[in-house]
Amino acid sequence: MSEKKGVFLKSKIKFGTESAGLVLILAVILSQSANRYHLVATVCVCDFYRIVQEPFLFGVLIMPVILFLLLEQTKDRKTLNYYCRVPGRIFLWNRIVKKVLWYSGIFTLLLGGTAFVVGWLKTDSLYNWDQYESVFYLRSQMLVSVSWVWVMAVNLLLIWIKITVLALLHQVFLLLPKSQKYIWLLVVALGAIETFQRGRFFFLVFYPEDFLWNRKEWTMGLLAGGIVLAAGVYAIGRRISGRRDILDVS
Repeated sequence: MSEKKGVFLKSKIKFGTESAGLVLILAVILSQSANRYHLVATVCVCDFYRIVQEPFLFGVLIMPVILFLLLEQTKDRKTLNYYCRVPGRIFLWNRIVKKVLWYSGIFTLLLGGTAFVVGWLKTDSLYNWDQYESVFYLRSQMLVSVSWVWVMAVNLLLIWIKITVLALLHQVFLLLPKSQKYIWLLVVALGAIETFQRGRFFFLVFYPEDFLWNRKEWTMGLLAGGIVLAAGVYAIGRRISGRRDILDVS
């Protein structure tokens, strides 16, 4: 096995191990949350997709870990000779963005899969938002009747959007001198602020609010807005990349 393949394999094993640790910790947190809800209402699997996106859990605990893992996977390990042959810095930015999209999808499936498995183990109901004893009714004082497939699909897309936007923003910060540390502070601060209902800045903007499920056009608008935001962050990174020296890979 060549040295390059050995480094690649070691990196993937480390990524898999650390991701498994994240999944286990998340499973424990979701299980504890379900136990608290069980005291006052009936939980269903769809509820777990909402729990995993609560600002404190997602913004303060989950997202910093994901950014750390993504940083390792998007790190450049190319030689100087490689940089001399590529078309330009924008090419390198696009390559990083492709990795971000790929790994954001992986983390979305990991979070969604964990929510589904824990939910399935903790309750025998996929969906109960049309029942008065549900957690959904307890929170919203309203009943909705939609497909559980639609609920899970929308939640997965919202998770993917949040991870993608913050991961791209992280990469933009890495392009700016001496600014890498601020993205970590920004993510944690936003999660903490929104946890205490001091405002809606990001996590609570792209959150599956109760009223959305009766208005599919609002849901589609929210998803479209998230995609536009991700495209905007991509464009900013592309512009900054185009102004940098191709050999400035620090």
